[in-house]
Amino acid sequence: MATTKTWRDHLHHWLRPVLGLCLFMAALFALDLQLKQHSLGEVLAQTRAIPAVHLLLALLCTGGSYLAMTGYDLVALRHLGNRLHYGRIALTSFIAYVFSMDLGMSVIGSSAVRYRLYSGFGVEAGDVARVIALTVLAFWVGVLSVGGMVLTQAALPLPDTLSLPFATTRPVGWFLLVGMAVLLLLNVTRHKPLHWRGFELPLLRFWGLVSQALVAAVDWSLAAAVLYFLLPASAEVSYWQVLAVFLAAQTLGVLSTVPAGLGVFESICAALLAPYYSAPAVLGALLAYRFIYTLLPVFFALTLFGGFEALQRRQAIGETSRTLRKALSRLAPQVFSVGTFLAGLLLMISSVLPPLATKLHLTDIRLLVDISATVAMLSGLALVLVSRGLAARTRGSFRASLALLASGFISAILLSAHLFVGLILALLMLALWLGRAEFSRLSALRLPPLPRYWAVVLLVTLLGIAWSIGWIEHSGRHTADLFGQFSAGEYGARARTALYAAAIALSFYILWRLSRPALPATEAVDADTMARVSAIVAASPDPEARLALLGDKQFLLNEAGTAFIMYGVAGNSLIAMGDPVGPLEEHEGLIWQFRELCDRHGAWPVFYEITADNLPVYLDLGLSLHKLGESAQMPLAEFSLEGKKRAKMRQAINRGERDGCCFEVIPAPQSDTMLDTVQAISEQWLAGKNTAEKGFSLGAFKRDYLRDMPVAVISVEDKVVAFANLWCGSEHDGLSVDLMRYSDDAPSGVMELLFIHTILWGQEAGYRRFGLGMAPLSGLPDHHLASTWVRAGAFIYRHGEHFYNFDGLRAYKEKFAPEWEPRYLASPGGLALPRVLAQASALVSGGLRRLIS
Repeated sequence: MATTKTWRDHLHHWLRPVLGLCLFMAALFALDLQLKQHSLGEVLAQTRAIPAVHLLLALLCTGGSYLAMTGYDLVALRHLGNRLHYGRIALTSFIAYVFSMDLGMSVIGSSAVRYRLYSGFGVEAGDVARVIALTVLAFWVGVLSVGGMVLTQAALPLPDTLSLPFATTRPVGWFLLVGMAVLLLLNVTRHKPLHWRGFELPLLRFWGLVSQALVAAVDWSLAAAVLYFLLPASAEVSYWQVLAVFLAAQTLGVLSTVPAGLGVFESICAALLAPYYSAPAVLGALLAYRFIYTLLPVFFALTLFGGFEALQRRQAIGETSRTLRKALSRLAPQVFSVGTFLAGLLLMISSVLPPLATKLHLTDIRLLVDISATVAMLSGLALVLVSRGLAARTRGSFRASLALLASGFISAILLSAHLFVGLILALLMLALWLGRAEFSRLSALRLPPLPRYWAVVLLVTLLGIAWSIGWIEHSGRHTADLFGQFSAGEYGARARTALYAAAIALSFYILWRLSRPALPATEAVDADTMARVSAIVAASPDPEARLALLGDKQFLLNEAGTAFIMYGVAGNSLIAMGDPVGPLEEHEGLIWQFRELCDRHGAWPVFYEITADNLPVYLDLGLSLHKLGESAQMPLAEFSLEGKKRAKMRQAINRGERDGCCFEVIPAPQSDTMLDTVQAISEQWLAGKNTAEKGFSLGAFKRDYLRDMPVAVISVEDKVVAFANLWCGSEHDGLSVDLMRYSDDAPSGVMELLFIHTILWGQEAGYRRFGLGMAPLSGLPDHHLASTWVRAGAFIYRHGEHFYNFDGLRAYKEKFAPEWEPRYLASPGGLALPRVLAQASALVSGGLRRLIS
């Protein structure tokens, strides 16, 4: 039976999104108080009254602000000694800030973008993390320095309704300046890097901090200028006062955790500018600000992605473009996913609002206009639900997105007269079409679950729409003079119908999600699937791929049948053993396909003993990474028995010769006689160790499993006394041993002798590396600031000799001078981790009862 999450799990998972939702509702309440005496028509009239030259100036300031933001990354990288070309820095920074600042999405935030693009340009992962930390610091440097000076010198009166002990923002400005002075003092007096959870961050030098403050000053000044040019001209309000309002609203919007500060930013601006402007004037300017500063950069970035994809298919333009192509290729589906999600929200919002760009619909037939509003609402909702499938590169989601965008475009342009919305949908369709090569997975249309932040944003949008409908209907004013043929009451009725249709559709979606089937039953793999798996294993250079032949796993193959994931079912988890087996370019799509399989069955996706090759993909799935230990890989070309360090190995070989031991590798297939011999040895060994067969991540004695593998044996007087089956990678890339067992009458030291002879045999046969296996929990940093899992693992490694010889196993393998490669667990984090570990251990041990015994 699948286990369920505890209330603590749910609280931890939903706390921040629900907090953001509550703050958004509070912001709506504040706006509602200010707009009780005004109508939507007045707001849109203020937006339409903005002079064209002011719109142009706002566009130029928007471009300048995003250009200035690239300075944050430039200063950070130069501080770290990295001389990456500015063009690459600018591209990465622009995309990162667009999708993190404008959308506030955790799935495609600045961290993922910077990691993907910077790592493609050769920046080490540690430096990428430091750049991210320094850009966060830069934000607060801007708040403290620019905000302190502006709120002090251009103090604003605070509303009496706040009941604060001070009447203006001047005390707040002094507080920020004191904070900046403290930061500068720390910068001058402290020269050691900061350490946090094993992460080292070198502090910015004095001039680096000053540079960040200057970049912030230009950024904030230009961003505030966008709002200033969109507000009506007023002799009572200076640019500096608008800058002060902008700083306060933007900072509180970030602190609210609401994506892009939606609602919070608007309510703060409306409150602080109330003495100078009417609420419709402020909201009309803010509506234009959201379109120009927030939405346009997003779709501009999406178009850049699509254009670059098309360009790369037409010609090769050097190593730089190939590197960028590789990075963007992995990132583009997720960017398109977020862009489609945003387009769906925009289409939903536009379906309930009168047109902004024109007074006239293209038809005065009310039925057609009513239908267009409902179609636009449902198309937008469907885009929101389908958008997540684009991240998995499925062709079904790609085609559905194009069809829904076309439907929304027709509704917005031909019937509803929302020209700006139609333009955005057209740009997104073009970008998707140009990037169509990224959606190559032949998969049926699926509706994966929305990440929690996306779900909250959808709910926020629906609440905002409901509030807007109430505002329109209760304004008591007719808007035919502003918007053409229809009154406020008619717009309200049409919008309410569209909202009801969306609510019904969303209810069906939720019911469908709740009725998902249970975990898949484990069953014997059919002969055809096993034949395809065996062919992929035979072509794999990774020796550990031979675990697929053990017969205790289920398989998920890609559409082409060239790669697979092997997995087991334990508790409420589907646990994949290692990375996908097959060509590397097939891994990402197959991992997402496995994630979809888990979603269909309501299971936790877990990847056990994975390498570092696909870590960005596992992070994109929203999983947490935990180091399990390190695997020893020994280059065979460098191995030799010569030298003082190999003296004991030479002694083991000499001792084996004196005892009459002979080594031999018996090629596959094994005869029944040989299998009978090694089975008797295996049963003796298990009885002597008082243990049972393991499985999943370890081999087990199964005749069909061993029959098709080479077996290394040690014989004494023609009697086999020890054996090990060999995992041989294709093209002589890798070699490893699986089972290593000996009989009761085997001479002392026979296992080490078998190990050494196998290494020498692999070297002579031309294999490039020899796998010595895992050293569990090794390589974990023993630091008091490390995570709980890391500290617990390090403690067990040091003090767990009574249960397992952790340190001794590492020391034994160390004498072969291997290269240590980390192995990880990717799984849901937090309180789910202990259960995941228990389920994985039970799977390896053959059940919970065997694990405990």
